[in-house]
Amino acid sequence: MEMNRELIVLINARLVGTDPQYHRQIVSHELRENAVWIGAQLHGKDGTATIRTVAALLHVSPSTVSRWFQPGEFERECEYLSHAFKADGSLKPSIPGRGSGTGNDGQ
Repeated sequence: MEMNRELIVLINARLVGTDPQYHRQIVSHELRENAVWIGAQLHGKDGTATIRTVAALLHVSPSTVSRWFQPGEFERECEYLSHAFKADGSLKPSIPGRGSGTGNDGQ
């Protein structure tokens, strides 16, 4: 099946938007969040989470990951979130009734 060029442009505009800079910012923000969670998981497993390791897993340059964070921020965020992971790298189960903040404490 061959698609009309105008239809492809319209679909792309609806999915990505007409502002590529906005799209790049969204992708960058999502990758930054992924970097923190991957780093936290690695830190929770064996205590090591490096920008180089996370960059390799995200298929980006280490300098790209470095630009997403202020000095020391990556390590602090990974350390903070690492408590959510078990030693095998899996997430710890949440405990019902323990400050979910939703008002619904699992009952």
